[in-house]
Amino acid sequence: MAFMNKFKTKDLPIIDLNKDNQGKVMVEACLEHGFFYIDNKQEQVIDLKIVGELQQKSQEFFQLPINKKSKYAIEKSISLTGYAGFESITNFVPHENEIYVIHSPSLFPIDKKNIQYSFEPALTEYIESCWKLNEKIYTHLVPYLDLNAVRNPSGFLKSWKDGFQERLWTGRFIHYPPNGGTIAPHNDVGLLTILNQDQTGGLQVWFQEEWVDVVPIPNTFVVNVGEILQNWSSGLLKSTRHRVINKKAVDRYSMTFLPLFDKFCEIYIKEKNEWKYPYNHLIERYYSIYKHLANSVKNPIDYLQGKNPKQIDDFHQKIFFSNISQ
Repeated sequence: MAFMNKFKTKDLPIIDLNKDNQGKVMVEACLEHGFFYIDNKQEQVIDLKIVGELQQKSQEFFQLPINKKSKYAIEKSISLTGYAGFESITNFVPHENEIYVIHSPSLFPIDKKNIQYSFEPALTEYIESCWKLNEKIYTHLVPYLDLNAVRNPSGFLKSWKDGFQERLWTGRFIHYPPNGGTIAPHNDVGLLTILNQDQTGGLQVWFQEEWVDVVPIPNTFVVNVGEILQNWSSGLLKSTRHRVINKKAVDRYSMTFLPLFDKFCEIYIKEKNEWKYPYNHLIERYYSIYKHLANSVKNPIDYLQGKNPKQIDDFHQKIFFSNISQ
């Protein structure tokens, strides 16, 4: 079923997954601007103790001296996992933050040579909880989607459900310094983004021709539509540009979880007027975002043309090893 644009306020809906008809509210938000809150006040989504432990580990890492953080530099890793300081490794401008990126082991090759900082045991429990939240969002949202807008409705639904078993994901811990920490306007690459932000504020969404603050609400998560979900729905569900500007005199910390997909249902790339695999889309986006990858390979998907997107090991060996600092 289709919905008319009803959201006229700057307040994003707060979804209580214990209530009925929350999927309808989610779909309305996704049609309008692609952002909503998930209520976690009763710890119905993620254990607050786990959230607190992971937040503490993140802050402890970023408070380390730069020479210690640099041991985990992402440029040294074939798995695109590790630390990136204030000299941006991305093509996002302006950029004034530091980040630690981590991926599911099945997404990129396991990097045995590069030392990784441990966020365990809280990380494993947190990721598992995020996957459960992703499944709950699917269960609530899908019945209210207009599947007539999807090229392959059965493939779309199967893809999302099968992704629960594939368990491909990206996680990011981000530190924005006081009085000007930023990340430039961008769209998220994955299916959905599940964001845990502190109470500092600074996240803004481009909506109705202006930047709208996504005000921190205690014990909630912010969820937004990514490019894959937008493309799967032929643009019906909105992946909206957003940015962060930390205007306060305190540090801002956030954690993001992005479920990803490497195959299954094709997605539509409107600018190129073509259908392609989500995995190809992810790889192209990674190479356009991360400088040390973009500078080395002009056409990273060429190697995959005519091949099953699951056959990625040789591709990664050829591409990633050529970018490692010796």
